[in-house]
Amino acid sequence: MNMSKIKIFTLLFFISFTSFVSAEEESLNQFITHYNNKKPIYLGPNCFSTALAAVNVLPYSGYVDGKQFQTLLESPLCKEIKTVNSLRRGDLLLLLKVEGNTRTPVHASVYLDSNSIFEKASNANSDSPRIKTHHDSLAPYTNKSLSELMSKESNVLVSAFRCDNYKAFLEKYYKSWYKNNKRVINQLFSRDERIAQMVQSPEVNLDAIRMTVTSLATSLRSLSFIEKNQSLKYPHKLGLREKIWDQAPEEVKLIFKLRFTDHIFQLQNIIYSQVLNN
Repeated sequence: MNMSKIKIFTLLFFISFTSFVSAEEESLNQFITHYNNKKPIYLGPNCFSTALAAVNVLPYSGYVDGKQFQTLLESPLCKEIKTVNSLRRGDLLLLLKVEGNTRTPVHASVYLDSNSIFEKASNANSDSPRIKTHHDSLAPYTNKSLSELMSKESNVLVSAFRCDNYKAFLEKYYKSWYKNNKRVINQLFSRDERIAQMVQSPEVNLDAIRMTVTSLATSLRSLSFIEKNQSLKYPHKLGLREKIWDQAPEEVKLIFKLRFTDHIFQLQNIIYSQVLNN
């Protein structure tokens, strides 16, 4: 291969790699551009939900508690990153308070680079998500560096995770199953988008949110019932969606149950915050 061909190959590889990175980060960049230093329209969005929404694990930022956040991090969607040198833009950082054998989630943020993160410090609607230095983000909890908190045992630790959103997870690990059931599964993702638009509207429609919670809870109960009983006793009565669910891989069932549960939890908190404010 002559030098001119090598140069062309190198250039094409660089362009291809750059495009891949840009596509991977596009959602995060858009989220930061839209929400950085802007107050939320309702009480509730906290550090955990903001971090998950920023990396597109959740379709909107509502309210997520520490236990719920940890459950998602421990799900098949996420992989733990062990060293600070392995971190890349879009990884989730979880600050933990250590007391004996107990590790309590305290704060979460999104890693941007070796100096900065993106976070929402509290669930107050007077608090805006913003870009901060590692030092400023960690200062309320410790004077140690991110590197120290990821590598040394102490009363405060940081764990890091790299997560796929739900669609990316299916395309990466269950491509054939997802392809065969894409039409029905994409209807669920479309509902995610409608819910996100509904809760981010300046005029929050509580009746619509309550109806959505009821619908999601009914779907979750139905799927749980099918999983436990109906597929064994009444397979001929299963509809298309129920058959897809019945035949889904166990990891897929788990992440979709998490999806329903997260929606219900966040929407209920939005209802609570609106009633509280009024």
